[in-house]
Amino acid sequence: SGGTVFLPQDRPVNGDAPPLAPVDESPKECDLLSGFPPPDAFTERTKHDAGDTFKDLRKWARGLAVWDLSTAAGQLEPAVRRDVFTFLLKICERKLYSAQGRELLGMLLMLDEWVDGEGVVDGAAVDRVLDKLDKQSAPVFP
Repeated sequence: SGGTVFLPQDRPVNGDAPPLAPVDESPKECDLLSGFPPPDAFTERTKHDAGDTFKDLRKWARGLAVWDLSTAAGQLEPAVRRDVFTFLLKICERKLYSAQGRELLGMLLMLDEWVDGEGVVDGAAVDRVLDKLDKQSAPVFP
């Protein structure tokens, strides 16, 4: 029998395939900050509720991989990152959110991109708050 090859009519033959759509390889900068609270929510006299801002920040941060959290920091001005740290230090002093605030503060403090910049982190204030929390959570033995 002959070597005849039968091809379905609707299948493209070799060079007849439609061109693939171009792949967008540009970084999705906006996507990383999607869900990040508005920068003014971290300022002293904001109209935003601190509890809601903290919950939104925590949900955003925990939803990103560590490397995305680092990249996102580079998209925020140093002043915004400073305000975030100042805000988190205040949150740590609230009983309701102190453990969660400390967890988030620790997570961001470990990332160079978050702490980079003049005056972004007040080390003395961080030490004061963390020392105070350690004393509050230390077991008391008679």
